[in-house]
Amino acid sequence: MSIGISVVAATFTGLQWYEARETRRQQFDAVLELESDMELDQNRAGISLRNVGPGVARVRSVSYYMDGKLLGDDPSAALDQAKLDPNRNMGTTLDQDEPIGPSETIPLVLIRIKSDEERDRAVKLFEDQLQVRVEYRAVDGKRRSVCTPLKCPAKGAP
Repeated sequence: MSIGISVVAATFTGLQWYEARETRRQQFDAVLELESDMELDQNRAGISLRNVGPGVARVRSVSYYMDGKLLGDDPSAALDQAKLDPNRNMGTTLDQDEPIGPSETIPLVLIRIKSDEERDRAVKLFEDQLQVRVEYRAVDGKRRSVCTPLKCPAKGAP
């Protein structure tokens, strides 16, 4: 009987240790978020990637979708479809394994708006049509993904 109690106690202690270790590791993990970057008063609009966690994230891939259809790793086609000049994109292209540090914000797509008509097209694009999926790896080595608030298509969806 005492051996059974000892086994149960040892198992319980081991599970507590494992849970504490996982909680501690998560406290130092990277957490990426995508946000609509509508600075209309400054005539800019786009989508930014931000690390809200205390750890460093390593980007695996960035994919752009227009109304749920995969465009690839470049937002130029989406800007073209929205009749916005892709040459004015001031966003950053992220390479595979590129690190994103704590509190770092990176504009993935950022375009200067030159007219009220462009402003309306940009708002529609960034709030209703363009979806972005970022696959990344956190400190714990696990692969994770984050998507824009719009319904995110399945990875590699047509």
